[in-house]
Order: sequence, then structure tokens, then C-alpha cells
Amino acid sequence: MLGCVVPSFGWYPEDWTRLQNCAGIWAGVWLTVTPTEHGLSFLDGEYAALVRFRLRVPLQPEGGPCRRGGTRGSARWRRWYDPEGDHAHSCARNSGTWTRRHGHLRDQLKTMLRWLGFWAEAEQADSRLPHRPDVRAQGFTLPLTHFEVHVSHPQRSHMEAAQDRRGSSNCAFVEEAWRRRLDRHYAGGPPPNAPFQLIPAVVCSYGGWHPEFAQWWRGAVRAAAERAGPTASPQGMLWRSVGFLSVTLQRQNFQVLAGCAPTLEHQVQGRLGRPLSEVPEFWRAAPEAAVLWGGEELGYPPSPRGDALEPVGPDSDLLHSAAGHVRAAGMWL
Repeated sequence: MLGCVVPSFGWYPEDWTRLQNCAGIWAGVWLTVTPTEHGLSFLDGEYAALVRFRLRVPLQPEGGPCRRGGTRGSARWRRWYDPEGDHAHSCARNSGTWTRRHGHLRDQLKTMLRWLGFWAEAEQADSRLPHRPDVRAQGFTLPLTHFEVHVSHPQRSHMEAAQDRRGSSNCAFVEEAWRRRLDRHYAGGPPPNAPFQLIPAVVCSYGGWHPEFAQWWRGAVRAAAERAGPTASPQGMLWRSVGFLSVTLQRQNFQVLAGCAPTLEHQVQGRLGRPLSEVPEFWRAAPEAAVLWGGEELGYPPSPRGDALEPVGPDSDLLHSAAGHVRAAGMWL
């Protein structure tokens, strides 16, 4: 049905490819994850720029000269930053940010595997493979598994036939990226009877993961939850681990965009603070009468709005951070 509707809107194939990638597996996790830990948090400037990039809203009107140097032109080495940020994912002089993004995602994958209770190390060579995988993992319930981490961006400059192929499903682009990776580095892949698994930790820049990786990760989380006992929450473990991977990818995507954008790096101010340290929305949005009623009936802390409150110490400040959220849920501390 959607395939029939899209042409009536006059969309180009590359726009449909982007939309399909935005609908990929776990592609929207970073948009809704609760910032209960620093690793699940964004700076305001990062979040705003990444949402604009996802929606293809100009990061900078009319673009500008790439920070890496050069002038406007149509040649392969042109140095003009497009308003939407695609240039940053193809600029050869920006490749250092791609390498750092890859390294951060690899290390976060290793950390999450260890958090699930598996042994994991990065950059472990295996003589049975022609290329060194990014992460090697093993456990009591986990056979020897290698992970190849790869981040790819759907370039808009490809031919229409390629765009149609990559936009045929929400997984088509990452599946094609993995086939190229197998052909280039693994001679088409390990043999069928190999005593190990080679899992594609392949993800699109918009956040959609390869379906084989998603299937493997769900099984690993279930196994970890079974070992942890009846009090473990498989769903909570899944979304915490996926949330860390998703947020890590997007924060590094911001660094890729800022690598070429003339002014984007200056939009990031501040630092990640205490999780949930912002004033809860109850006090920011509720009428004053509702705030007073909440204090009398439910024991909410005093409203921090206005200048009526005297300066408070660190202990009192907790009332307006995570503790404030707990109180707003009806729990007493």
C-alpha cells in the first residue's frame, strides 16, 4: 500500500530509502529511551541536530564551506557542506570521525556483552577468518561468536535502480552493506560447518540494525535473564543494552556531522549532568494551584519556579531531580 502512495507524493527514491532506514529495527530507540544513566543521555544540541538530520530538516540553511577546506563544486573532492548533512558521511577528509564512531560502537558492544555476563574482547584475530573481527564473545550458554561492526549511510547520489533496491524494505540497505562486507573481507563468509558464528553488527546511520544481529541479541538477552533468575526482566535488559548501543551510535553520528559543519560544533554547550536532573515537568507546566494542591495532598516538594525559594544544599536539590520523579509517581522517600 505504501509503495503505491509514495509516488503520488512526488517523493524521490532516495527519500523513500531514507524513510525505510528510519523505520529499521531499533532505529527509533534513541528517541524514546529514558535518560536514567549518562550513557543513555544526550546534550540538547546533540539531540536537536540529530532529530533534524533524521527528518532531513536543514542543519544549516543553504549549507556552507566544509570545515575541512575547499570550495563549492561538483567534483568528487568538492568541499561544500550540504544543508542536510549528507556530505559529512562521504567527505574523505572527515574519515577520522567515522573511525572514532566505529571504535566507540565496538567498545560499547563489548561492554554490553560483558554486562550480559559473557566474556568479550575486541580485535581478537582468528586464523580461520581472513579478516580480524571487531569483537569476540563466548560464554557457558554462548558458542564462540565473532562480531563485525560496520556503520553505513545511504548516500543520495546512487543511481535510481540502486535506491529502489535499497528501499525495498526497512532492512534491505543494511543487508546489502553486510553482503559487501562479506565479499570484501571474509571471502563471502565462513563455511557452513564453521565451529563459530559471524554476526553482522551492521547498522545504518539512521539507527536501523541488521535483522540477524537483532535476532541474535534477543536470544543472548533471554539466556542472560534465565541465568540471572526469576527477578530479572528480559525486556528491561533488552532495552537497556539496545539503548546504550543506539545512543552511542547517535552521539558519534553528531561528531561526524560536526566534523564538516561550519558552525555545528558551537551549538553544543554544557555537559551531561546527573541523570534525570532536570526539573520534572509537573513543576514546569502545571498551574500554580495544581502545584500547591500536589504539595498538600501528595507531599510534593516546593515548586522551584520563581524567586521565592532560598538557595538549597545538594541534599535538598535531590527533591527536584530523580527523587522528584519518584515522589511524583506517588512513592515516599
